[in-house]
Amino acid sequence: MSEILITLPDQGHTVEVSKGDVIIIRLEENITTGYGWEIGMIDSSIIELLDSNYTPTPVTGVGGGGMRTFRFRAKSSGREHIQLRLRRSWDPADAAIERFEVTVQVQ
Repeated sequence: MSEILITLPDQGHTVEVSKGDVIIIRLEENITTGYGWEIGMIDSSIIELLDSNYTPTPVTGVGGGGMRTFRFRAKSSGREHIQLRLRRSWDPADAAIERFEVTVQVQ
């Protein structure tokens, strides 16, 4: 079992993982603006969300940003498209100001 780190430069790419691997997606976020990353869609039969955490950057003051970390586990073989959206929780889903997409191929 391995941990596979995915960040912004991986946008639009396909990442190959093995069953049981943990997929970590890390993206910058500033929750003080009201905008946060959320999962747009995933097939939980192929990958499952383990957790989602926000960690503020320690050197910034009030209103500073941080990192959103999503952790998924590869459950079964297949190809899954992960879509994340950056939006305010009270806005419609299609009002995202940014999207992050990556394809995961589970062997």
